[in-house]
This record gives sequence, structure tokens and C-alpha cells, in this order.
Amino acid sequence: MKNTLPLYLLIIFILALSSCAKTDSKQLQNNAQTEENASTQNENLSDEDILNQIEGYWYSEEDLNLIYLKAEGDSFFTYYKTVYLSTGKLTGGSYSYSPIDGITVKNLLKQVKGKGKGKPLSYEGRTYLPLPVSEENIPEFFRQLAVKRFAKTEGTHYDKKLDRQCSIKMQDDKISLKMGYEDGREESDTLEITEIETAEGQNGYSIYFNTYKDNDEVCVYRVSDTLVYDPYEDEEYYPREEVFKFSIIPNLYPDWAEPLELTRSTWDVGAEKLTRIIISGQVRIYNGKEPTDEKSFAVYRGGDGYALLVLPNARYRIIDGKKEHLIFDANDNTTGFVEKTGFPSGANGGIISNLRASSYLTDASHTYSADGMLGVYLPQSDSNWWLKNNIPWAEGKDDDGIGETIDFDVSTTSDHRMVAVSLTILNGYVDPLRPNLFYENNRVKTMLVTTNEGEEVTVNFNDVVEFTTIELPVTTTHVTLTIQEVYKGSKYSDTCITALDARHQIWDK
Repeated sequence: MKNTLPLYLLIIFILALSSCAKTDSKQLQNNAQTEENASTQNENLSDEDILNQIEGYWYSEEDLNLIYLKAEGDSFFTYYKTVYLSTGKLTGGSYSYSPIDGITVKNLLKQVKGKGKGKPLSYEGRTYLPLPVSEENIPEFFRQLAVKRFAKTEGTHYDKKLDRQCSIKMQDDKISLKMGYEDGREESDTLEITEIETAEGQNGYSIYFNTYKDNDEVCVYRVSDTLVYDPYEDEEYYPREEVFKFSIIPNLYPDWAEPLELTRSTWDVGAEKLTRIIISGQVRIYNGKEPTDEKSFAVYRGGDGYALLVLPNARYRIIDGKKEHLIFDANDNTTGFVEKTGFPSGANGGIISNLRASSYLTDASHTYSADGMLGVYLPQSDSNWWLKNNIPWAEGKDDDGIGETIDFDVSTTSDHRMVAVSLTILNGYVDPLRPNLFYENNRVKTMLVTTNEGEEVTVNFNDVVEFTTIELPVTTTHVTLTIQEVYKGSKYSDTCITALDARHQIWDK
């Protein structure tokens, strides 16, 4: 016979499981009720009582800052502490302090009233957590945080400009460093973490963290072989020299994302152009009015066809091109456009006139006529430099629109400095605030461009959101565009073009 569980034991077991489930559910409800009660109690506390709750040590995991908040009489102070791992001590009576202004106190009070005691606080641009250890255990606690911080440097790093390689590997709380130089020389060292931001080696190497708001820059130094005279100390010494530097990039990108190289080298992003982006394979970010705090972030091609730049607190969609360049705040559905660079004067369209199409789509909501391709970016009526909710041209055939045409006249010029007509096309249904429309509709894959002089150019489009520019003879007065092949849309069979622009190209002297 098979072994079977007696029926009465099975019933007891099921009842026990049911009781546990009810207990767990009730516990969750109790926990939620406890948090709600704590928040309600905080709302009923006086400001003085709440400030007393805030008093104590707080630390930031971002850059291992330590502060002590304390109410003293009618004032509330921040005491900035320094943890010395080498001596196992905090700064003593010589530490600095500064009064917190009234607005900041109100903000702290609001946070504690809303979150309750022991929750993270947002203060001075950082997120602070209550210190979970007693004062005598602070050095050891910060040593463990420093080990985790240095662990972020693990890996092999390259500097193409210097032709150097730096390999870092953690071995418990020690660091194994290998340096490869441009002359083929290799050196290694074993380093110990001596302070929160510093590790010192046995063979003259050291690693130092330069901490900024969004990421860490890591500098590798080596004691020089050359003696230097110090006139102030009247002695010779071996100085440290920087041999390698790299940035720790936050993990902001999908696993499939690859760095993308863009045409334009410089972008200005944000209010008053406080963030400068220099693009060359990777994006270099400079915060502040002077380019001092350097950070690196990769640009990658997103699943919606746009080039994406992802920062810790912002996300941008970029439309790149040889002549035109656009960048949009991907999180902002109200203003859309952030900053423009490299535009010609006046709205797109330029020297185009008498624009016509062999067909166009009309549905219950819109008419997708050829005129929709003009005045899309830099329109005079929109301070954001982009026509929001723009309606592109879409061919009006029941099929994919193979063979459909667009034709227009081009103004002539008597300026002898002009050497060509530069024609720029923004292919597909492009609306940065509705990025899904690009791949949902057809895009032109191959187009034949013909001119009044019999010039024929076949244009092959990449299936991404970008400006495509071709150059035609300066004597061109009429252009015809013919759709030859399309990329199929995932939802609609309408082939779209968002914008056209034509300009006389001045000589590149």
C-alpha cells in the first residue's frame, strides 16, 4: 500500500495554513496602520518636538557625508563631521557648524510630519539616512561603506587617448591594481583603503575619489621617479603624478544599449545653459558655468527610434542630423523642446515653394497634407521651436504608397558663394511627445530624388529618427521625391514624412 496522510491530520494542516495566512494579512494591515498612526501623531506634535526627533547623526550613501543635526535654543544647526579611517576617529571640537535657515527648517518639518521618524531626509541636495550605529562604531561602519564604494571601480578601464589600461579587482577589503602603459610597460600594486576617498599602495600607487552629485570620478596616481625641490620646505621630494582617470557611470541603460556616436559635437541643455554636453562616442557632461565637474554618459538608440540620453534625474530624446539638431526633454509633456543648436534662421521650409503631393490621407480627425511638412521646427508662433501635435504628410493610397510623389519648386540665387542646394528630410511620423507613432506608421526606406536638370539621386534612409541631408546642384529649381520602398508600420500602413527643408549651401572655404 502507498503511504497516505490520515484525513483528520490533513484537515488540521489546512486549517493551520489558513490561520497563518490570516495572521500574515492582519500583520500587514497592522504595519500599515502603525505607519499611518505615526504620521498622524507627527502631525499633532509641536515643531520643537519634531526637531528633537530629527536631532542626531545622518549620513549620505551618495558621497559618504556625515552630519549631526541639533536644536539649540531658538536655532537649529548642522554639524559637519569628518570620519578618519586611519585613526578611527571623528573630527573633535574643531568641526564646523552652520545655522539652518528658516525655509530649510520648514522643509525638514514637513518631511518628518509626512514620513515619520527614522525615514530618509532630503537636505542640501542629498538624501540622508539616520545613522544605524552608535558613535563609537561610526569609523567601522564607514569603512564598510568605503569598501562598497571602491568595489564600484572593479573592472578594466581604457584610455584611448593615452593608450593606457587600468584593471582593478577587490580582494576582501584590499584592492589589486594593474596598470598597462603606452610603451608596453606593466606595473601592479596592492592597495589598502586608508580613508573614505583614498586607497594607498605598497609600490607608490594610490586611488582617489573625486565625488560629484551624479557620479564619481576616480583618479589613479603614482609616485614620480623624479625628485622635485620644494623652496618653502627647503627639501626635495617625489611628487604624485596622475596616470589614469575614469568615471563611474550609473547603471541607467538597458543591457542591450550600445554607445551611439552623433554628428554634432556640442549640445547645451537646461535653463541658462548650465549643462553642456560634448558628444564624441560618449557624452561628456559639464555642470555649472565653467566646465569643471566632468561626467560621462553614453547615448544609445532607444526602442522608439530616438537617440536617448539618460541622466540620473533627466531623460532626453535627440534628433541628430548633418545640418539640424534637436533635443527634447523626454519627461516633459508640456514644453517638449529644451534647447536648439545648429538651426538655420527661420522655420524649416526655407526656399521651398509650390509644395504638392500626388495624394494625402484624410481621416475623421486630421488632413495629412503636404503643407504639414513646413514650419514644423523653429516656427515663429511657438517659443518652444517645435510645432506641438504636428501633423505630418501621409500618402492617401490604400496600400503602402509605393510610387507616390512629392514635388516642389526651389528658389534661385544670384549669390556666387552658394555652391549647392541642401535638402533635408525628417522621415516618418516624428512627434517627440508621442514617440510611439514613429514605428506604428510606415517610414520611407528608399526614395528617388530627381531635379529639373535630370539629376537623379537614390536616398536610403536608416530606420531611426534622424535628419537625412543630400546636396543637389545649385542650379536646381524643381525637385520630385518618389517613394520606392518602405519600412512597414506595426499598426498602420500609411507612409509618412514629418518635415522638409531646403537651403542654399554656402561654400566651405
